[in-house]
Amino acid sequence: MWEFADHWLHHDQERLPGGNTLLLQWRYMSRELSDRVKGGYVSENDAPEMLGDVIIEVTPDGWIAREWKAREHLDPERDAICPIDHRKEWTHANSIAVTPGGQWIVSFRHLDLMSRIRFWRYLLGDEHFDADYWLTRVENEPA
Repeated sequence: MWEFADHWLHHDQERLPGGNTLLLQWRYMSRELSDRVKGGYVSENDAPEMLGDVIIEVTPDGWIAREWKAREHLDPERDAICPIDHRKEWTHANSIAVTPGGQWIVSFRHLDLMSRIRFWRYLLGDEHFDADYWLTRVENEPA
């Protein structure tokens, strides 16, 4: 049995073939970034800092091997919250899945957006080094 306790985890997780686990986590964003996020409705009891999504990859020993922060890859002005959703969270990831090629597919409910996240891996000798992530917007196509 495996356990990773964090009260900011939410909605979904995905076990990777190598034994690590992808988890969706909320983290507070800065007030400056929160103020730049477009859309959503304001409530009088909203905190000045919104929550943003982070994907963490956790080893079987409980170490965070890497993380991907939505705030570093999405645009708060272009990626606006749906008008009928609140402003407590910006992206609100609902699900994560991994393709056979190792790319991450994430559904961001508040943005009406599905994204594919790829990352580049460099090989130096016997060592692998992860570099930048690459986000691809997955557009809805007519049936």
